[in-house]
Amino acid sequence: MHDDGPPGRAPMRADLRDGASPGSHADERRPHRGGEPGEPFTQTVDGRLGIVRPRGHLTADTGALLTETVEALHRSGHPRIRLDLGGLLSADDAGLDTLCALQRWVTSRGRSLVLLGRVERASA
Repeated sequence: MHDDGPPGRAPMRADLRDGASPGSHADERRPHRGGEPGEPFTQTVDGRLGIVRPRGHLTADTGALLTETVEALHRSGHPRIRLDLGGLLSADDAGLDTLCALQRWVTSRGRSLVLLGRVERASA
């Protein structure tokens, strides 16, 4: 059976926006232009401990990069993946949907995804 990535939309985004939590050395830093001009999206990944620290704005485009990183940690066998969201400046609806989809996807495979920090919703 082919393992497609996490599915799309999720209804829990208001909980994440309000700060609910469903649950060191940097190996990698990935820059990508985020939602605001001049604000790059980066990820610091600790592959040994399974921690991802995204920074910038979480959008549909940057959420796809975050998804790739979480999938890579999953494939490497981490039983618990931690997302430290303290460096995120904001997240739009698509970014929050990404977090919800990742949560469902990881737990459906018998692993856990721990979200740390608070995410502010980007104003429309």
